[in-house]
Amino acid sequence: MVNQIVLVGRIAEPIEFIETDDSKKCTILIGVTQPYKNKDGEYDVDYLRCDLTGNVAINTAEYCKEGDLIGIKGRISGSLNNDENTKNIKVYGDRVTFLATPEKRKQMER
Repeated sequence: MVNQIVLVGRIAEPIEFIETDDSKKCTILIGVTQPYKNKDGEYDVDYLRCDLTGNVAINTAEYCKEGDLIGIKGRISGSLNNDENTKNIKVYGDRVTFLATPEKRKQMER
């Protein structure tokens, strides 16, 4: 079996970078737009929390900020609690691709 996920979306909040003696990690919230419109004619957005570690975390925290468009390739972990009807899903990013920053978007529009 394969557990792989690919997401493309915008960073939805400031990046939390945590460095300890033995690890470097960051947590990002990515907003991924649905490919279809809702009944109001608007695209819904799903927000997913993604954990990054090592060099991927360092580079993402250094070069990206809120509003940047990124691609994440990783794996998903989670469970469904049927008693409370809740989902606990987490994405672990193995690779991040920097797709566009707000500054680059402004340059492309000119």
